[in-house]
Amino acid sequence: MKRKVFWIILFLIGFVVSGFIGTLKGSTALTKLILEKDLGTNITELNCDLKVLDLLKRNEKGKAEELLENIIDHHISNLGEQAKDEFYSKSRADIMDAIQRAKSYRSK
Repeated sequence: MKRKVFWIILFLIGFVVSGFIGTLKGSTALTKLILEKDLGTNITELNCDLKVLDLLKRNEKGKAEELLENIIDHHISNLGEQAKDEFYSKSRADIMDAIQRAKSYRSK
């Protein structure tokens, strides 16, 4: 009987420890994924900004404006999708305000 209780306790301890390790591992992997996505976004935004600056330096204002308008359209699209997501419910008013400001600017 004591041996059976010992194995049950040992199994429960192993179960708890493996759950704890799994949580740490999953948390680390998720953090890494989020940081990599953020890095990719930052690199893309920097490349777009540099392209706009390059167009402005070459006095190609029309192309720069067109590129910026395309970028704004992309941001509006992304924000629209995020506004639909329940995860962003607390930020929905801010998201809708930003979309409205962008649309107002585009309609000028």
